[in-house]
Amino acid sequence: MPRTSGPLRYWVSVWDIGTSKVTNRGGADAPFVLGCSGSLLARWFIPRLGRLNSDLPDLRLHLSAGEGDLDPRRPGLDALLVFAEPPWPADMQVFELASERIGPVLSPRFARFETLRHAPAHALQG
Repeated sequence: MPRTSGPLRYWVSVWDIGTSKVTNRGGADAPFVLGCSGSLLARWFIPRLGRLNSDLPDLRLHLSAGEGDLDPRRPGLDALLVFAEPPWPADMQVFELASERIGPVLSPRFARFETLRHAPAHALQG
């Protein structure tokens, strides 16, 4: 197994776990089908696709974009990449990539940018 860092550990794990399902569904050459929202696909996954291809050159990956509540049980999907919170479905194997962090994004043109830029984090909490 290739040594990876960060989120790619997830893909290596999923590929190892999903191999038998992929093989059973369509033979050894069957693609690994990953479901994902279009925005997550565009903003997070696609920028990392080159690295994934480099780390796992034999992975035949097909991406299935969707919106709204994506169903992990949808026929044809091997895995689903989503923002979600516990409790996880009991019949699903879940690999948590990271906790979500939310914060403000300000333009340097905002009149009080410099003041807010140096403010302590607790100043932003209500």
